[in-house]
This record gives sequence, C-alpha cells and structure tokens, in this order.
Amino acid sequence: MTSPEAIQAERQRRSEMWDEDQRIQQERPLTADEVRAIGCYNGARGMWRDKGSTAHLTKSGNGVCLGVSSRGKYEDEIGEETGTYDYPVTQATTYDQGDIAAMRAALSVGMPLFLIRDTNARGDLLVRGKGTRRRVDRVEFVAQPP
Repeated sequence: MTSPEAIQAERQRRSEMWDEDQRIQQERPLTADEVRAIGCYNGARGMWRDKGSTAHLTKSGNGVCLGVSSRGKYEDEIGEETGTYDYPVTQATTYDQGDIAAMRAALSVGMPLFLIRDTNARGDLLVRGKGTRRRVDRVEFVAQPP
C-alpha cells in the first residue's frame, strides 16, 4: 500500500505542473517542448505514466498515469466538460497493459490527469490533424471504480 504522504506529494507535484501550464496558457498555447519540460506528457503513446517518477506509487511498478493525449489520432470522444478515452489496443500488448494499469491506479487514488490536445496558434482546438501548439486541461475523476 502506498503511503498517504507519497500520494499527497504526487498530487502537489501535479498541482505545480498545472500552475505552470496555466501561467503559460494565459498568454498563449503551449508548445510540445514546453509540455514535455513541465512533465505532464511525453512520448508518442496516448498515455503518459512517467514510470521514473510514479513507479514507487504502485505495487506493480507500472506507475500512475499522468497525462493522456487526445489529438485526433484515435477515436476518443472528448468534449469541453466530459469525454471517453479508450484503453489502448496496439501490437505492444505489454505496454498497453502497463498503460491500462497506470490509468486504473490514477482512478483508484483520485489522481488528476492532464489532457493534451492540439490547437492552432490562437489556441482554438483542432479537431483533425496535427497542431503546432498544445492545450493542456486538468481532468478530475468524478467517480471511483466499482
């Protein structure tokens, strides 16, 4: 069982990331490099679990999901207030299972996630295609798993 102190420290770390995201987004959309530097997302997969920073929070060592990318590549249905994000099903089934376990770990401890989406230079969300800028939203779970 992960200590409440370790969970709270991770929540605080994410809160600091959110503050930095917001500081920049008040002026303009973030660049992909800024999103990676802040730490709320990295990599080419749809889920980012930052095992180096969160593996100690889970018995499995898979870590706790930190961010998800919804940039038109998959069939996610993400709106302004609600959405669905499908678990991955790729040829890399071991990675998929680790990502799914990390998402479930985030849900089980009520950890907020970062939702990364593409925007244009003004910050308008792009529905299709790859954007040059990123919009980062904070996602809070509203229901605990059964």
